[in-house]
Amino acid sequence: MKKFSRSFSALHGVKLPWLLIALSFVFSAAMMNAELQAATLTAGIIDTSQNAIDAKLLTNFIVVTALAALFRICEYYFTRRMEETISQRVRCKLWNKIMHLPTKYYDEDNGNELVSRVTTDAAAPATLFSMVVSFAVCVFTVVKGFVQLFDYNTLLATWSLIIIPITGLICLLYAKLTYKLGVYTTVTMAGSLGYLAERVRSFRLIKSAVAEKLEAEKGSHSFRRMYVADFLNWIIVAGYQLAASLFSILFIVIVFVIGGQLMQKGELTIGDLTSFYMICGIVGIQLMQFFMNVGSVAGTFGTIQKINSISSCEPERADGAAAPALCADIVFDNVSFGYHDERDVLHDVTVTIPAGKVTAIVGGNGAGKSTMFKLITRLYAPKTSAVRFHGENAADYDLTSWRSRFAYVFQRDGLIGGTVRENLTYGLGREVSEDELIAAAKSANCYDCVMEKPAGFDEDVGLGGANFSGGQGQCICIARAMLRNADYLLLDEATSNLDVTSTELVTEAMDRLMKDRTTVMIAHSYEAAKRADYVIVMRDGTVEAAGTPDALRASNAYYQMFSKSL
Repeated sequence: MKKFSRSFSALHGVKLPWLLIALSFVFSAAMMNAELQAATLTAGIIDTSQNAIDAKLLTNFIVVTALAALFRICEYYFTRRMEETISQRVRCKLWNKIMHLPTKYYDEDNGNELVSRVTTDAAAPATLFSMVVSFAVCVFTVVKGFVQLFDYNTLLATWSLIIIPITGLICLLYAKLTYKLGVYTTVTMAGSLGYLAERVRSFRLIKSAVAEKLEAEKGSHSFRRMYVADFLNWIIVAGYQLAASLFSILFIVIVFVIGGQLMQKGELTIGDLTSFYMICGIVGIQLMQFFMNVGSVAGTFGTIQKINSISSCEPERADGAAAPALCADIVFDNVSFGYHDERDVLHDVTVTIPAGKVTAIVGGNGAGKSTMFKLITRLYAPKTSAVRFHGENAADYDLTSWRSRFAYVFQRDGLIGGTVRENLTYGLGREVSEDELIAAAKSANCYDCVMEKPAGFDEDVGLGGANFSGGQGQCICIARAMLRNADYLLLDEATSNLDVTSTELVTEAMDRLMKDRTTVMIAHSYEAAKRADYVIVMRDGTVEAAGTPDALRASNAYYQMFSKSL
């Protein structure tokens, strides 16, 4: 019971469609009642047809059968509406929660897993509700059905009471085996497909290492595992079908042998026997469906636990006072930080990023440059001490007001699926005129490349900005930063991996963007760093030196970072 109640915690905060749930049950029960009534009417029709057709009985049978069909349509409609409504609301809740999770959560879960939980896994609570409705309908059908069976004959009904549940238990066993096999098959297929895809992507390495024969043998091993999984599935399906068939035959034999004897004694008519068998079929199908559902409940619970793992996560701390409008230094006050449980990336960093200046952070790979950016924007929180603003801990400011003070130009992943217009105005929260778009695009050196596209600003950028070159994409990102018009500008190696021509265009655009604004940039080259007013030299997570370019030039610390560029 505790496990069951925990499962419904995934629905916390989700408005349930109680009317649809009620209608799904009502029409399901009405459909089963109509089918049971039709089975009962069958007895009268068969028994009276030997003499003359009873028009009233026949009319009632047609009406009840038609109602059963209508109720089935309604049951299907409202059940699907219920499932889709619950799934949609759970998806919206989960997506909203994911958007407000701390950055560390994205480090732990890959994108495919998150997408799977929002799309496929989010349907599990709806499935659980369908099971609850199905259980309630099953109880109604079984109780009413056996009442009708005992009205016909106690002996036959008793045998049915024994055999039908046994058949249902076989279905339960089959469902459990199928679930376990399904897990094994899914893991096997995912592993094999992942291996094959990875090897196809690595064909250059395979050929250069002359490892074709080795990989062919490994591939054959993966295919054998897939074959074993499929064969086991066939064995279980065949075993279930055999067992179910044997019990069905046994049931038919018992019903008709005992029923035949009762007919000879005049205790049962052929119509009664026919109706009895029809009712047994209706009850039996309901019980089998119920046991099948019970067998899949474990898998449903497991899926819901995945959803709960998201729902139970604490969101980013977003409350606090609004960040002051006046610009000020950003101070790292004895900051240490490490990702998750790994060793610290920053060690007791104390340094000031001056307001109104262009500050370059330089250093080798793993020095801690990008980590400082992440701490400034509060994507992560320091392990010790704090990043300070106006003398206060930046973590105490409202998160939205804090991040709205910054504009960003990333090394990569700067463009998001959609049009150029949508990318330029992304996250601004205000209407942007066509004149503003044109002015920003021209200033960022991307107006011409955008206008060359058939749709102009309404051109789709493609997945990850695939419809534009790297330099063009960076210029679009710079235009977006211009439209944001934030007090602080963060440039994360914005010209990295660009050719000479693109670097010149992007650099020219960045110079316009940096004017009259506090700028912090990660510099990967001497040419980029020399434009700074202030330079922070990082090495192995510590500040090796900090000061103006002239001061660092005199101490040689600045030039040592770019010795290969000089």
